[in-house]
Amino acid sequence: MTPDLTEIYRLQKEIDRLNEENQALKADFQKVQDFEALKSGADEIRSLAEKANRIQTDFLSMMSHEIRTPMNGVVGMTSLLLDTKLTPEQHNYLETLRVSADNLMGIINDILDFSKIESDKLTLDNNSFELRRCIEESLDVYAQKAIDKGVDLLYMLQPDVPPYLVGDMKRLRQVIGNLVNNAIKFTDEGEIFISAEKGVETKEYCEILFSVKDSGIGIPRDKLSQIFEAFTQGESFANRRYGGTGLGLAIARHIIGLMDGRMWAESTPGKGSTFYFSAKLKIAETPTTKLYIRGQIPELRNNRVLVVDSDQTTRQIFSVQFDSWGMKAFNAASAKEALQTIHSEDTYFDLGIIDMQLPDMTGIELAKAIKEIPFKGDIPFVLISSVGKISNLPPELFDAQLTKPVKLAELFDLVLSVIAEARNKKKLEADHNFDKKLSDKLPLNILLAEDNYTNQELVITLMRKMGYNIDSVDNGRKVLDMMETKKYDIILMDVQMPIMNGMEATSAINEQYPEGERPYIIAITANAMPGDRERFLEAGMVDYLSKPIRFKDVQEVLVRWGRKVHANNGL
Repeated sequence: MTPDLTEIYRLQKEIDRLNEENQALKADFQKVQDFEALKSGADEIRSLAEKANRIQTDFLSMMSHEIRTPMNGVVGMTSLLLDTKLTPEQHNYLETLRVSADNLMGIINDILDFSKIESDKLTLDNNSFELRRCIEESLDVYAQKAIDKGVDLLYMLQPDVPPYLVGDMKRLRQVIGNLVNNAIKFTDEGEIFISAEKGVETKEYCEILFSVKDSGIGIPRDKLSQIFEAFTQGESFANRRYGGTGLGLAIARHIIGLMDGRMWAESTPGKGSTFYFSAKLKIAETPTTKLYIRGQIPELRNNRVLVVDSDQTTRQIFSVQFDSWGMKAFNAASAKEALQTIHSEDTYFDLGIIDMQLPDMTGIELAKAIKEIPFKGDIPFVLISSVGKISNLPPELFDAQLTKPVKLAELFDLVLSVIAEARNKKKLEADHNFDKKLSDKLPLNILLAEDNYTNQELVITLMRKMGYNIDSVDNGRKVLDMMETKKYDIILMDVQMPIMNGMEATSAINEQYPEGERPYIIAITANAMPGDRERFLEAGMVDYLSKPIRFKDVQEVLVRWGRKVHANNGL
């Protein structure tokens, strides 16, 4: 049978198609083999790279540790030598050695941290810590460097920021310190201001928002994206002029990332930069026991303080802090403004905080001018300086001095001691200014209503020196309660008190007691303004004493109204 040609042609076409598919399959197979070979090679290369990276990281880590041990000896022995007797030339040599050693230690620490980041071995601790202490310790390290450049270091925590947190204080301090060090490095004048405020709070964490603002050279906009990269400082000229490894910001940003935060910067060339970062931290359950954190205490409450500083940020920081202690801060941006405030009618102050560098005169000159003001210049002063402790400070002008950045605990202790010492001094002076036998000549039952413990103690001590044993309460409601148990001739009534103030208590007494049975009520006011005397008289008071209470005034008031008491009683 003769084969059908058509069928043969069809079969031949099918064979050709199968051959083509076979060739394609072979080509695909070859590609797979090539890919597997490439993959195997890539895996091998990756493995070699990871091994090389581990070797490099381990080497850097080992070398950093090995170098740090002798470097600690160099730094430590240099510090000891600086405390010995040296010639000026030797001291300069050692000081240069110390600075160089500190710089080298900083570089070594950066390399060690960066090697940990590269090997994914940088971890964080979780411990309870005080945020204010963390910031203050960060500033302590660079305070002298800022003083040497004449740059102010300032910081402020907003009142709602939790005082105690849970996290890695050491690493947070490292981040703040790095930003502060950079700010000082690139700032030749002005200030560096660190602030912290509360962000989002949940059951798991509290977000804290930080900023470090300087008035330095600034960073060009096109360089901002580069500054957080390793071994980069934004511009080659900055690296040449200011030095540094370029690792600090990269390390800081990584640490903040581990704290579930982020870091960024804003800058204007020639005007300064602000670095921002956030951190999510737990609020510590540790109860706060420190007085300067806990809040107001009677010894400081209602005390009036004059803050004289040309820097608005500094005035704001002091105002917020004094307000948290229950004090009343009055700000002045210049010596002229401070003198105008002092000279204003019936204004007095319990304390003065004066900056050394003012636009129109020095802090020493201002203190001297205020001390010469009759009846108003007897104010204890604290000098604040950006250039370290000032030697030979006139003791007749200043009771103490502080260096910026001012630590909160140090400020609290100093303010408390200065005010207490000033009041004790006035008590001692009182021994020569009044009649110690007045109570024998003019017996009186006296009640004092005053909510400020220090003022209360001052008046009681004064009265005792005149021979009077008086009763005291801290609000108007208690005045009414005391009057139900005892008949008083004179009530010294503070106008501003909690629960029931002096005006309200006086009105209640007028309603409850007939005119002949009422005690003479003498107002004690911290702010005697024009028209107040008339207002006190309308309320039923007979006289007033203006704070600060002067011994002579108290004696005159007691004599004037005590004689009326005795006249009314036919004595």
